[in-house]
Amino acid sequence: MYKYTCTKEIVGYSVPFQPLIFSPHPSPA
Repeated sequence: MYKYTCTKEIVGYSVPFQPLIFSPHPSPA
C-alpha cells in the first residue's frame, strides 16, 4: 500500500482509497 503512496506523490494526484488509508497531504480533488 505504501507503494501507491510513493506513486501518488510522484504523479501529484491522490488515489480515491489512498487518502483514506494514508493522508500525508490533503487531496486536490
